[in-house]
Amino acid sequence: MSKSTHSQPQPGLDDEADDTEVLGKKGVRSATDIQRLKLEKLLKNPVSLILIFSCVLCFLVDVLDLIIMLHVCDMLIALSR
Repeated sequence: MSKSTHSQPQPGLDDEADDTEVLGKKGVRSATDIQRLKLEKLLKNPVSLILIFSCVLCFLVDVLDLIIMLHVCDMLIALSR
């Protein structure tokens, strides 16, 4: 048995092919159509949604930490005067 040298396409990775299947041959897609299709794909895969949500949440926590640190530094500078 020989192993295949080409890789099989993974589902959800070929946006243009999936978009064409959904929209058919209606012509040029608008940016709204493309974004709507991308959102629909995300909604079909809850793991992606959880990953995106957790990344956004981590970013917000980091931003809040920086804001708190800046506020504490300002307070320390004001107290040292």
